[in-house]
Amino acid sequence: MDPTDRTADDATAARIVLEGAPLRTFGQAATRGVISGFVLGCTGISVFASGLRACAPPDAPGWEQAGQLQFNAARDSFRRGTQDRTAQLGEAASLLNVQPRTTANRERSKTLLHGLIDSGLPDASTLAAHYLLGRIALAHEPQPRLDTARTHFTAVVAHDPNQPYAALAGAQLVLLALAGSGEIIQRVDEAELHALRLPPGGIRAAVFFVMAQFVLDAQAGPQRALGFLRRSLEDGLATPGARADALVAAAQLAANHDTLASTDWREAFLREFPRDPRAARLRSLSSPTPP
Repeated sequence: MDPTDRTADDATAARIVLEGAPLRTFGQAATRGVISGFVLGCTGISVFASGLRACAPPDAPGWEQAGQLQFNAARDSFRRGTQDRTAQLGEAASLLNVQPRTTANRERSKTLLHGLIDSGLPDASTLAAHYLLGRIALAHEPQPRLDTARTHFTAVVAHDPNQPYAALAGAQLVLLALAGSGEIIQRVDEAELHALRLPPGGIRAAVFFVMAQFVLDAQAGPQRALGFLRRSLEDGLATPGARADALVAAAQLAANHDTLASTDWREAFLREFPRDPRAARLRSLSSPTPP
């Protein structure tokens, strides 16, 4: 992947949101790896590497190797190279995927990342370190440390909502809110506040789609779910399967409330996914008879 291609990054990250966010068992599963693989996982490492393109040397082999999932080689390259902040960050990220995975590698990674933060420099490496420490707390510790993860993700978003890691961290905050222990409506309200701070694009679209699915599964209000689906479709879901699901759900939910929108979504689905088994059902979807 071209590390300067932010559109591809956005699509990759959005796909990970959709594939890694369990919907039917959100209350249990979302406390562990609610967005599986962001940065630390195989496909997410390209998103992470591209975020450092402004400060990494153009010929740094470690990031290229990490983007190709060669994490053992990437670790060795970072250790052999100039021991600057970017190399320190690269080694920390690679250690989390080196095989076999060990407690020693995880703790070494944490030490490197805390060193970057403790320097007090508000650069891209510090923000990435916060993000990685949040992911470690969420998905790499023996037991998830949700408060620690939330603290690190919040630090990323609070620094600058427009920098490369803000959308990644913001998406994590959305899903952590949905996985909370409060009342369903309170959890959705908190998640929505985080979602509205995300920049428009594939990640926010995927987050709104997950929120709609969560609301429907929790039976917390079809109209609210429809609102999230509408926002998701407006932002542009990058994954065809998710877009198809969103169009079907939106058309059905709107059938008795907003017939014009329902018709638009139904026609979009039939045009884009004519061979989908749900097409016949949507063709038979009729507007309510006027009184």
